[in-house]
Amino acid sequence: MPSVTRSSEKQGWFSMALFRKNAVRFWPLWVGYGVLQFFILDMYLIQGWGFRRMDAAARAETMRDWVMGCTDSAATLGAFFGLLFAMALFSYLMNSKAVGFMHSLPIRREGLFLTNFALGLGFFLVPGLAVAVIAALAGAFWGVNLLGVTAAWLVSQVLVGLFFFSFAVCCAMFTGHILALPVFYGILNVLVAGLSVLTDVTLDALLIGYDGNGFFSSDLTRWCTPVWHLTGKLSPRPVYNDLGRYSQMEIPGLTAGLAYAFVLCAVFTSIALWVYRARELERAGDVVTVGWMRPVFQYGLGFCLGLAGGVAVYQAFFSRTGQNWIFIGLVALWAVVGAFIGRMFLKKSLKVFTDGWKGPAALGACMFLLLAGVRMDLTGYQRWTPDAGKVKSISISGIGSAPWDRADHAYLSITDPDDIQAFLDFQKTLLSDLNVLRGEEDYNYYDRIDEDGYNTYAEKYLSVTYEMTDGTFKGRDWDSIPITAENLNVITSYDYKLQAFLNRPSVVKKLYRADFMDDPEISFEVVGGWLNNVREGFYDLDETYGVGIPLDPATGEPIAEQYPDREKGGDQIDLDADQAKVLWEAVQKDMEAGNLGRRYLLDNKERYENCYQTDLCLQFLYTFTDRDGERDSSTWTMDIALQKSGAETMSVLDGMGYGLTLVPWDTAEN
Repeated sequence: MPSVTRSSEKQGWFSMALFRKNAVRFWPLWVGYGVLQFFILDMYLIQGWGFRRMDAAARAETMRDWVMGCTDSAATLGAFFGLLFAMALFSYLMNSKAVGFMHSLPIRREGLFLTNFALGLGFFLVPGLAVAVIAALAGAFWGVNLLGVTAAWLVSQVLVGLFFFSFAVCCAMFTGHILALPVFYGILNVLVAGLSVLTDVTLDALLIGYDGNGFFSSDLTRWCTPVWHLTGKLSPRPVYNDLGRYSQMEIPGLTAGLAYAFVLCAVFTSIALWVYRARELERAGDVVTVGWMRPVFQYGLGFCLGLAGGVAVYQAFFSRTGQNWIFIGLVALWAVVGAFIGRMFLKKSLKVFTDGWKGPAALGACMFLLLAGVRMDLTGYQRWTPDAGKVKSISISGIGSAPWDRADHAYLSITDPDDIQAFLDFQKTLLSDLNVLRGEEDYNYYDRIDEDGYNTYAEKYLSVTYEMTDGTFKGRDWDSIPITAENLNVITSYDYKLQAFLNRPSVVKKLYRADFMDDPEISFEVVGGWLNNVREGFYDLDETYGVGIPLDPATGEPIAEQYPDREKGGDQIDLDADQAKVLWEAVQKDMEAGNLGRRYLLDNKERYENCYQTDLCLQFLYTFTDRDGERDSSTWTMDIALQKSGAETMSVLDGMGYGLTLVPWDTAEN
């Protein structure tokens, strides 16, 4: 049994001699920290580039903003130097001779701990205080009071640095190997974020519809990743007044960030002291010194390496197969390997297979069963469709559809109950046969074209976010939804229902951003437009619109018809405001009737025969209230592919004399 030197056997709660010795011994560390902070914060204030050319108010604002902008460096500098200070001050625990000597001194274990911990605080406080004083003096030289912001900077640097120091010291209490300390410290700092990424990738591989980053984007992951969380909390933000004008910079998360650092500093310090009081000194040199942590290390390493190794190998060699049972087997295999590696570190030997195979094998079996349960969707995640009455809105992105104009990809939010119900009906049908979505039998990334040039198969991406009536949000992503020409004609298929949903007049209006004009705070006026991609000549059938008739003088025929071999498209016909207004009225009527803006999930015969290559572009002038409370104007353009089914629009274009200028689709050439 290893002996344990109890803290009660020694006297003394603090050693000034040890404090002074270590302060002198490790001076390059705390001096280096101070010099780096000087260059980050003070150098700009001392040099005063451009300060002389500023008035007093601008100078004060610039200098205060600079100091606040340097506050968010506390997390990165604290994380780095906190580790260095902990490695230096508690390195004696990693060497059997040094640990025996230090614990033979007439001082309690608590005294050794508190002496070194107080010195770690001094390593942050003394250089930071010197840098803050220099900054305040530089501000006074330029007539700017920087005491408040430099005090906030100093508190954040010292407290955040002390938090990371306590975290590193806590890690040091669990290991007896100096090289293991930075490894444990670095891994634990990003462990939750790393596991979140691996979990997201794993669930994305096993669950159809998983939204991809649910764990990584969670508040819990951010809270458990200190550098990420503290950098965000200590970053300055601009403040605007009631009129939306810039007022000043402030750090809204300063109090919350410092409270986070203080509380966790106290927690880690308490854990470190509790472990140190019962630490087995003979464990110096071991990777893990605390008995109950040794199996946690071994199987925790197996679990993490199982996910990481399984994800890496699967993504590198097997991801295109779509066979996620291979992925499950790889994760289980790497978990076994990781557990054996952990046992090698603990035993300091490579001979660990014969007498320690049961634990790693059990871990591999558990990982396999766990992921198999996820793959079989025991919780019903994959087939979940919300109740329409509990959905407030649905945000949709993806779903590429023809023709290729402003609406070729869906980015819309629907709130109308009928639209929501129509989408959920499609979703229920889509999820009725998961094997179709899983793609294991016929995995294909590419569209298929028949001998006539028509599209018969395509795969669509769809991302959905549901805003529920209780204020929560839920997401689903379907990376590959197969669309086939056969199913588009079957009214009970999800293919048909998806295309029907996209062609609802209310949805078409959103796809083309026309709902933007429903905002009562914004006024719109049609100011012009153009026809894009037209034939090179045109003639007028109705001179009401004042358009000339360019005809061939010899034949009286339209000039464009004399050059049948000329390249189609590429030209543009400008429309004046009056023409654009008439066309806009026709476009709105056709959209409301479902005759214009029709969407096609496949480039099939119906799509080619109905659509033109020519686009109608209408330009709008809209007026809105800016952040200064003043009215401002800008322009916005709607781009919509012309379609033969849009009778009102086609009638107006024919009346203007532009009917023969429109370029139809020809599958033989396109």
